[in-house]
Amino acid sequence: MFLSWKLWQGLRNPQYLNPIFRRARYRKPSPALPPQAQLYLKRGTQLILFIVILIIAYSRPLALMYAVIALPMFPVLLLLSLPVWFPLGNQIFCIVWTMRTGEIVARSHENGVYDLICLYPGGSFGANWALCNGALHRGSTFDMLHGVLTILVGIGTVALGMIIIVVISFTLFGSPLQGVATAVQLVVSGLIVLAAYYLDFAQSMVLSSIVGLLVPTVVPTRNDSRVGAAVIFITIQITIYALGILVALLLLPALFNRIGVSGEAIGIVLTFLRLSFFIVLREIIIRGLWRMLTDRLNAPAHQTDWILSPTRPA
Repeated sequence: MFLSWKLWQGLRNPQYLNPIFRRARYRKPSPALPPQAQLYLKRGTQLILFIVILIIAYSRPLALMYAVIALPMFPVLLLLSLPVWFPLGNQIFCIVWTMRTGEIVARSHENGVYDLICLYPGGSFGANWALCNGALHRGSTFDMLHGVLTILVGIGTVALGMIIIVVISFTLFGSPLQGVATAVQLVVSGLIVLAAYYLDFAQSMVLSSIVGLLVPTVVPTRNDSRVGAAVIFITIQITIYALGILVALLLLPALFNRIGVSGEAIGIVLTFLRLSFFIVLREIIIRGLWRMLTDRLNAPAHQTDWILSPTRPA
């Protein structure tokens, strides 16, 4: 089993009763404004918005009309552009999360509580993993992103299922085999793309967590851990995507052309190899960083397996 998938399950199913996790998850509420100040702020915002609309209506009435017409279409456009902006939003969240993880571990060092929480069952690795999970599940951003991904994959699966139904119908009514083969290639390639979306999301989360935990073992100060974790994560991701694009879009097609193979099935094989390269490359990097992390934390394999086990006690 891929290590990244095992770690991903550990991130999705944290120890909710673990006091270290609960401490890391807790976010001190910001002081609320007095009710009178909130009322003034609300009325002031409404007044400014009204003035802006009046200015636009006077100077650019046509633009205002277009905006009113296009406004109801915004949710539809947002949904249609979901496959484009979601991966970017995921990477931004991973950067924020790896910085937050590095900061929360470094802050435990600075506050002098790190050695104390390492006395909890699970040792230093258990404490670090609980801090990491607490940083991830603070707020609702992670659940929101995972929900959006589920919607994206669900819509794609339904669309592919409809294509399969159409293909079966055409086959029963004697459609040409060439058209059926093209449709099958489209469906299989679509499934591979959906898998790529989910695996990229999961592996990016795992990679950012490992980097966020690893950096404070070298640079224990809070600010340096934040910056170092962000820089290292961004560098690794850029390297992975650059190598992936080089191999997937240049080397693999050139290799297939060199061999002289072609046909409908080759497109499916090529798409599968492209996805496999991304997954295996990132898996190798995750395994290497994970080995470094467990060595730095003196965590034996049986301890990490126990912490990551879905049946572990809190």
